[in-house]
Parts: sequence; C-alpha cells; structure tokens
Amino acid sequence: MASASKYTNIYASYGAYYGLSVSFNENSTSTPNNTSNVTLSASISSQNRSGWSSSSASTLTLYWHDNRENYDRYVSSISFNGVSSGETKTTTGTIDVTHNDDGSLSGYAYVYFAKGGTSAYAPASSGLTTDWTALTTIARYPTLTSGSNFTDIQNPVYNISKPASLYNIRVKIEAGGNTQLIIRDLASNYRGNYTLELTESERNTLRALCPNSKTLAVRETVCAMNGNTELSANFKDYTMTIVDASPTFGASYLDTNSTTTAITGDNQQIIRNQSLLEIDVSNATAYKYATLSSIKTTINATEYTATLSGGNATFNIGEINVSSDTNAVVTLTDSRGFTATQTLALEVLNWELPTAIINLQRENNYYSNTNINVDANYSSLDSHNTITLKVRYKKVTDSSYGAYVTLQDNVTSTLNLDNNYQWDVQVLVQDLLGQTTYNLTLDRGIPIIFFDRLRRSMGINCFTEEDESLEISGERVWLGKEISDSDLSNYTYYE
Repeated sequence: MASASKYTNIYASYGAYYGLSVSFNENSTSTPNNTSNVTLSASISSQNRSGWSSSSASTLTLYWHDNRENYDRYVSSISFNGVSSGETKTTTGTIDVTHNDDGSLSGYAYVYFAKGGTSAYAPASSGLTTDWTALTTIARYPTLTSGSNFTDIQNPVYNISKPASLYNIRVKIEAGGNTQLIIRDLASNYRGNYTLELTESERNTLRALCPNSKTLAVRETVCAMNGNTELSANFKDYTMTIVDASPTFGASYLDTNSTTTAITGDNQQIIRNQSLLEIDVSNATAYKYATLSSIKTTINATEYTATLSGGNATFNIGEINVSSDTNAVVTLTDSRGFTATQTLALEVLNWELPTAIINLQRENNYYSNTNINVDANYSSLDSHNTITLKVRYKKVTDSSYGAYVTLQDNVTSTLNLDNNYQWDVQVLVQDLLGQTTYNLTLDRGIPIIFFDRLRRSMGINCFTEEDESLEISGERVWLGKEISDSDLSNYTYYE
C-alpha cells in the first residue's frame, strides 16, 4: 500500500517557528469499486517553546489531489485561536478515492495553514504537499494466466483471470500479422479455463499461413471490451503444429524393353542389365495447404530423381546391375518436409553372357577327324532362355570362314579338318540376349614318329606313303637298297 509524508518549519516575525506536516496512507483497495481507502493527516506544532494566541481563528485545512479528478478535494479542517508552547494541532480524515479506468491512480495530500489575526508570534500562512505518489494499481481487465500450444486438429485452451465483472471479454488468435484472425466474445463474468473450439474453416485459415513449415507462431490474446472497443490486450505467444499431413501417392514399376518382355512374357520381371526399368508415380497429393516438393527412388543405395507434374512422375531407371530380387524405395516430400514412402519389390532375373568350356582335338592327336565338344553355361531366366551353339572354320591361310554348323550342348561332334593344315576354328555361344565368340587354332595332325605296320614303313614328322620306306617330313630316305636309276629321284640322300 502507498504512503507519503512531508514536513517543514514555518516561522513567525520574532523568531518563533512551528512544524507543519502532512501525510497520507493507503489503507485498502476495492476491486469491484475500483477505489482505494486513504487516511490523510496534517498538523502544526510549536517547536521552540513559543506560542501565540489571537482573538482571530486560524485554520488548518487538509485536501486530497489526484490525477483522475485533478482538483483539491476537501478532506477535513480544524480552527484554533493559537498554539501554546509544546502544543500540536491536528486534523485527519479518511476518504475513498476512485482510480482511473485502467486501475491506476497517483495523488498527493495537501495542507494549508491560514493565519488568523496579526500576532507577530503567529507564523505566516503556508501550504505543504506530499510528493506525487502512485497508489496500488487495481486490476481491472482480464489477463491470460496461461494459454497452450496446440496442433491443427486440437483446440487451444485459455486460462483467464478476471478481477472484476466490469467488461466483456474477447478471446483472440493472432497470426500472420492479422490481429483479428479468430475471435470469440465472452460474458463479463467469465473466469477460468476456456477452450476455443475452432471450426474447420478456421483451422484451414491457420494451416494456409504455414504452407512451408510444420509450425505456426500464434499469439493468444484476452481483451477487455467496452462495446466494440478494446480497452486492453493481454497476450502470450504459442505454437500451432501441423500433424497428420504426410503426402500420399501410388507407385508401380514395369519393364519397357519389348525384347526382354517378349522373353519373359511378364513386364514385372526385370532381367539384369537388359530390362529397361520404369517406375511410375501417380496421384501424388499434398495436404493442408502444403505443396509437393520432390520425389526420389533409391535402389541398392543408388538414388534417382524425377520431376513431378500434376501429381505424376516417371523414373526412367533403365538397366540395373542387380543379380537378385531387390527393392525400390520411393520417397515423396512436401513443402513442409513431411514424407511418404512406398517400397516396390522388384523381381529380378539374373543374366550374364553365356560361356562355354570347349574341347577341340584330332583323333589320336593327328587324324583329320576332329572331335569338338561345347559345354555351355547360360542364364536360365526362369526357364525362359535358350542356348544356340555354332561352329565354323577355315584354313589359317584362307581369308574367310565357311558356313556355321550347329552343335548340340555338351554333345561331341566330329569335324573333318585336313590334318595337313592348321585351322582357325570359331565357336559361337548364343542365348536370347547375347553371345560369346571363342576363337581357337587347331594345329596340323603330323606325328613325330609313325610306324605303318601294313606298309612296313616308318615316318618321321609325317605319315608313310610307300612300302618298306623311311620317310622324313614327307621325303623318302634311301637306306642302301638297290634301286633303279629311274627311282633315284624319289629319294633323298642323307650322309
């Protein structure tokens, strides 16, 4: 409670002086009445054992002055014909003072001594005031004791403190620079918790203010209203959070390679490094005033992006180097950062170029008859794939190959490759998607030493052609047998 006092000395003509004092004390306040109860007091007393008396009465008058009424309000007074030595004259009074509409008030106590008569021992007329002093501010308007954070599907709760039922209450939500965004008017006697139940339209208004954020700064305000005039505004800042607003979409995949789909008969089967994988996104939708931001697909840690248009997007992934079933994870992101994901299980058929183990060998290592066996290894593609084996050959000295000859997988076939020549042999291993070519060389079929039992002959680096002969690299050798001159030219002489 407020209080103030002031003291001064006032003097007579012959050296006598007197103490003049004034004070006030705020005793209590009345919230309903918007008033304070104030006791004021003023006095005059002799200070140096002097006094005076007069046939004319002097007066001591006490006033109150405040910044609401702004005039000297009479409180009390006392009249007396003098003050004896050591005597004190006092006047007091208690009044109720009305505060301003906002509950504030400042004022002071004022005393005036009016001299009666002409005694030289009486002090001259004088006044004295206390300092301007603020009285207790009386709460007049409602206040927001606490509000609440809330989600866009919840309702904010206000705890309202209101000391007096003088004014109606207005509850507001302010956001986005709009101070009148959402309003509710309450009766003057409302106190306690108030739940501001938002309409769907109001919720949408708030959502539209934060299309790129999951949160919205809101100001919750309580006002005192005089008709449509706001007398006060007491507020606290809180946050609205957007929830349950993840985007949605549909996703599917297919093989767009007509060659591979003709083999599998199913565009949902993806052949490694051959199929052209396409992922399609449809009906992508953002909610609660957000917009679509981006979309991506991740396959085996590799990320792909696409452009959204009208809620649709196409990922032209193309060939993927994956040997077994895998997943494509599609992620859609909106402007608030909310995401949605779908996982597509990709059925993958492993495919690699066909290979073969080839065995090419002349009979007995030197005959023209040559055996060839091709043991192929190829990808089954879930039993959709087939293998074709072909062989062609030419003498090393020739410039072009002959026509292909078809072979059976892991079945030995015989080729007639003149053992007097070296041959280029080319084997083609081909499945429905690719081929591998093997180039081999077959040496001549010439024995180091050949014994011809029927001819009773021996050949070195050649087969024998004559009876009872030794032949080296196709040349007959004379071993001392008598021969006719006519035959001599058919022999080679070795010393």
